[in-house]
Parts: sequence; structure tokens; C-alpha cells
Amino acid sequence: MHVPLLCLAFACSPALLHAQGPPVIEWQRCFGGTSLDREGGVLELPNGELLLAVNPTAGGGNVPGPVQGGGDVWLMRLSQTGTILQQRLIGGPGVDGGGQLFQAADGGYFMLGGTTANGGDVSGHLGENDLWLVKLDAGLNILWQRCYGGSGNEYGKLISAADGGFFLVGATQSEDGDVPLNRGNFDAWAMRISESGTVLWSRTYGGTNDDRFRSAMLTSEGQLICVGYSWSDDGDIASNDGLADAWIARIDQSNGDLIEYVLFGGTGYESANEVIITPNGDLLIAGVTDTNDGDFTGYNGGVGDAFLSRFSSNFNPIWAKCFGGSSAEEFNDIIPGPDGGVVCAGFTGSNNGDVTGNQGDADLWITGINGNGDLLWQHCYGGAGNDRCYSVQRVQDQGLVAMGTTNSPNGDVSGFNGGFSDAWVVRLSEETVGMAEPMNSFSVSLGPNPAKTTALLTLVAAAPDILKTRLMDARGALITNATSTYVSAGVNHVPLFLDDVAPGLYLLEILIGSRRTTVTIIKE
Repeated sequence: MHVPLLCLAFACSPALLHAQGPPVIEWQRCFGGTSLDREGGVLELPNGELLLAVNPTAGGGNVPGPVQGGGDVWLMRLSQTGTILQQRLIGGPGVDGGGQLFQAADGGYFMLGGTTANGGDVSGHLGENDLWLVKLDAGLNILWQRCYGGSGNEYGKLISAADGGFFLVGATQSEDGDVPLNRGNFDAWAMRISESGTVLWSRTYGGTNDDRFRSAMLTSEGQLICVGYSWSDDGDIASNDGLADAWIARIDQSNGDLIEYVLFGGTGYESANEVIITPNGDLLIAGVTDTNDGDFTGYNGGVGDAFLSRFSSNFNPIWAKCFGGSSAEEFNDIIPGPDGGVVCAGFTGSNNGDVTGNQGDADLWITGINGNGDLLWQHCYGGAGNDRCYSVQRVQDQGLVAMGTTNSPNGDVSGFNGGFSDAWVVRLSEETVGMAEPMNSFSVSLGPNPAKTTALLTLVAAAPDILKTRLMDARGALITNATSTYVSAGVNHVPLFLDDVAPGLYLLEILIGSRRTTVTIIKE
């Protein structure tokens, strides 16, 4: 697979930007049939198209055929304006769901989902709900598939490894198959698998109660930072402050050893749903709490608040803040935002406190929060029904793509297919960036691409500034920590060293002042 030399440019504006503000909807699409349709995964392709996984449980609507069993995975490739270019259903006679999507170095894709099937496109089912990893070619044909788990239920996410393989993190009820031990109820689970799907190691963590990992990121030092929640006060867990505490764990990627962990929260329920690592190594963790005591400040009452917490790289708490109103809120995803802040995505049922503009039972809720935990902006997207966001990501041309579910027939939603819910994909503009500062225009080119050991980033800047770059895998997980370089006005040449990077597809994030872009690079 070869990617041509990439050139990107941003126009310079002499005006000052006075605030950060929410993005606006550029287009939105509903996908589903006449029953329950769930969100899945979304992946931006190098040409700007989107690959989607959606989970219909019945046909009808715009589902391209009958659905086997209790649910199939609907794979589709969309144009940059949301038109379906290619689609197919995969699955078996049970309930199948597709979640995460990853670009493979050979131009194909990996998809992680879950399955209760044993037949059709699924083989090797171990019991109840297994995790299901599928390797697809560029035409969405299945090259191979494998089930992971045991006789109980398993749930999880994939994290890309530098060598082309993956870490799987989640939860398991099993004590057989791929699972070595269960202490009771659900245990948190981590597993290392090769690029061809072979299990390299598998470990469980927790105590006799319900313990789960919800997500993870890999540090530049090669350690796995897992987040989730724990109800236990035995086994690996020394104590618990209440019902479920939010949980951060550091795991050795070579063998799965638990190096250290910390629980935080109060006397109620907390779950850490997603984590990102900042350029200085701090952890920003998003989730949900119903606690009005303990480690959080600013609780708004109601069923629960979304939270954002900041920890140092050695797990020392810096701050933990709540966001929401008098009903229920939750953050399900977090991505880097402008000026060292973040964008958090989830849902809200409120229309007070931190929330304005709610249009129904629950809306997709997307917020901009700075590095100190201050809410800069928020916006509700949806209609009169129940609308929720489960993932958000930044795309190459600076916009955002949010994915969730909707059953609204009005408001921001059009094309609802009926039934209980549709999967809802929302393409958003870039959020307003900058805080009373001019934008520095720049253009970049990168070559050779593919590269063997070194690539050269050629950058033309309108004014002197600080250039920050960081290398991420195709999902956006950090591979190398951010580096900062002073660039002058005019042409600058910045080498990118790839000696220690495994072959594969990567994203190079480039930040100057308040302007950010991402370039795709392939290491041979």
C-alpha cells in the first residue's frame, strides 16, 4: 500500500479568535431497521472516507438484507458526505455486534465485536458472549476470524500495539478457554494477541465482586494504562470507598503483571470509561459518578454526573470535576482538544446546571474542557427522543465524527427508521479554536511515504512559532510522546525518526499554536 506525498494547508486570518465554541452539524445519517439498532465503530480512512460498523437486530429501514439470529454486523464504507459506497452484513445465527475498527498495514481492516453465534461467518465460539476479532480485506471480505473468551460472558476493547498486534482489555465471567482465573462475578481482563490473532498472554484482575476494565492506552514507555471500575475489597483490591470505585491500573505489556493501581471516587458509584495521555504524561480520565462526596468537586445532583479527572503519570490526583445538571449525564469518550484541552462526549438528560439546549429525553452531549478542568463550551445534539453518544474522533480536515444512537424523529435528527433506536452518525465541524490569539497559517508535506527509518516533514509557516508533533497508531493511541521544536517563518525541515517503530500505519499529529492537523504515514 502506498500513500502519495501529503500536502495540507490552512489559511491565515488576521482576526483574533476570542473564545472556543462548539462545532456545528455538517451532516448526519441514521442507520437501522424496524427494531433495535446499536452504535458500533467508525474509522476514518486515509482518503477521508469513513468505515462504519453498525449493529441491527432486524431488517427493514435501510438495512441491506435480512438479519440472522438476534443481530448481525453491518459494515459500510461512506463517502466524505455520508453516502454509502459499499456495504455488507456479517455474522451468524446468534447475536453478533461490531464495535472497534482498525486499519491494517496491508490495506485491510480489523474489527472487534462480540458474538453468541457458532455458524455462518462465526466459528470457534466458546460460550455465552465471546469477543470476536475479524480480519477483513479492503473489499470487506473476511480473511480470518477468531473468538476469545470462555464459557461465560466476555466484553472488551482492543488497543493497538507497536508491533502490529493488539492488547485486549475488558471483563470476563469465565475460568476456562482463554481465561486463566476468575475470582468471582466479573473479573477485569487483559490479553495480548499477535497480529495474526494468536494469544500471547492472558491475565485477570480484581476480587470476588464485579471488576471491569472499560478502556486503556499504551504509554510511550510500553506500559498499559487500564481504566474501569471495581466493586471489590479483596483479591487484588485492598479497599473500596463505596459501591463501585473508578479504577486505574498500570500493567506490564510483556507479561500482564499488575504493577500498581489506584481507586478513586466516593461512597456511591463511579466508572472510568476512557483515558488519554497528555504530552507531559498526565492522565485525563472521563466517566460517570453519582457521588456527592469523596474525590469529586462540583456535583450537580440527579441520577449522576459526567466527570473528568486529571492524574499525574505516577497516579497522583491533580483534580476531579463533575459536569451536568439535575438529571443523568455520562462521558463515554475523550479526545485531545485545542490549547491543551479536551473534547468529551456522552449524553445528558438535564437542561440546567452546566447544560443548556437539551431537546428531549436525552441528547448527545459534547463539551470542550481546558487543561484545568474548566468547561469552555457545551452543546446538545438530538431531538425529542433519547439520543446518546458513545464515541467521538477527530478527522483529517479538522472536523469531528460522533457516533451513538437515536430514536428521535425531529430536531437535529432526520431519516429515523423506526423501531427502538437507530445508530446515528453525526459529522461535525471543527470547534472554534484559540483564546484571543492570531492563527498561524502553515502548510506541511511529508516524504518519503511509506518510509523505512526516517521521513522528512517540510513545514512552511507564516510566522515563527512552536511546532509540536506526536505519533499515534491508527486508533489514535499514543506511540511516542509529543516533541516540541521552534520553527521560523518560511520553510522548515523537521526529521521524523522511525527506527524504533514497528511496520504499520500511523498518524502524525502536527500542532502549531491553535491549529492542528493529522498526516497518515506508513512505516515499511
